[in-house]
Amino acid sequence: MSLPFKVWQKALLGPGASVRQAIDSLNRSSLQIVLVANPQRRLLGTVTDGDIRRWLFQGGGWDIPIGNVMKKRPHTVSTKRGPSGALALMQKHHLAAIPEVDLRGVCVGLHLISGFVPAQKQTRENTFVIMAGGLGKRLRPITHRIPKPMVKVQGKPILQHILERAARDQFCNFVITTHHLGSQIQKYFGDGSRFGVSIRYLHESKPLGTAGSLRNLKTNRHPVLVTNGDILANVSYGDMVRYHTSRKVSATMAVKAHLHTNPFGVVEVKGFGICGFKEKPVSVSYINAGIYVFEPSVFQGIPKGKPFDMPDLFRGLIRKGRKTVVYPIHESWTDLGRKADLKKYKKEGFGGER
Repeated sequence: MSLPFKVWQKALLGPGASVRQAIDSLNRSSLQIVLVANPQRRLLGTVTDGDIRRWLFQGGGWDIPIGNVMKKRPHTVSTKRGPSGALALMQKHHLAAIPEVDLRGVCVGLHLISGFVPAQKQTRENTFVIMAGGLGKRLRPITHRIPKPMVKVQGKPILQHILERAARDQFCNFVITTHHLGSQIQKYFGDGSRFGVSIRYLHESKPLGTAGSLRNLKTNRHPVLVTNGDILANVSYGDMVRYHTSRKVSATMAVKAHLHTNPFGVVEVKGFGICGFKEKPVSVSYINAGIYVFEPSVFQGIPKGKPFDMPDLFRGLIRKGRKTVVYPIHESWTDLGRKADLKKYKKEGFGGER
């Protein structure tokens, strides 16, 4: 059955809406699709989470009209075919959602694949690693007495927020790396049973950098998700694993776009000649968001018992010709390892947290 109108109308946007508004719509509705339509609800196109990621990574702007990003010939199901037709099309084309249109092309409904598949308790076989062994130098003196991932925000340790979000995404096999005041972490989380998950620990007798402890990780053949212990992000860890797997790569790094607006008008020159002007141009760079997916074989390239950082790991993979990719995130993301961000989070909360 199609969703009630009051539910799927949240996914409706006009063609003049911006990419930024589409991102807000995706986060707000949780329907995994934006329906671009005119005032009479005639469907003009659709935008999915994947469309947004590709657009942003290609350097597309956040304030560009969504008409430049949308699929202008999306898959749809006619009212004549009904729910069974919608299910068949979603299965055939591997779609999470499909709009229903009448003979005039007017959007009259929205079907989700989750509405047809019975809800089942599923668990992922992937190992989920949380790097919690840092000294927390940027948060001193707080971290003189407690490890950084145990700093509380909204009544819970940062580490608990990460674990519970991952558990909602069906991850159940966790490994937490520890060093500084690691016994506090083990005492609080134990074997994970009170959180409905399984937790193992990798304790570093000496600091091994942001990747060194992974050399000792015992895991199965499935891709491993790794996150820093001070990062809160409103991302789907499961989607990131699927993204990694579909590209058949060795390593995936989540990256966040950082926009910098030049406060001055820029003169473009060639030699001594003026060839153009740009008024307060915006430059885009990508920062490491501290969330990764790896094939287990990657960890064999990490030296035993020596400090080793994530950039070293990726450089080594690139030198060996192994494929690495980025996963652009547009969702809310906060690095709580800095006092200013921690203070802001405690005051304002985390935008878009489900």
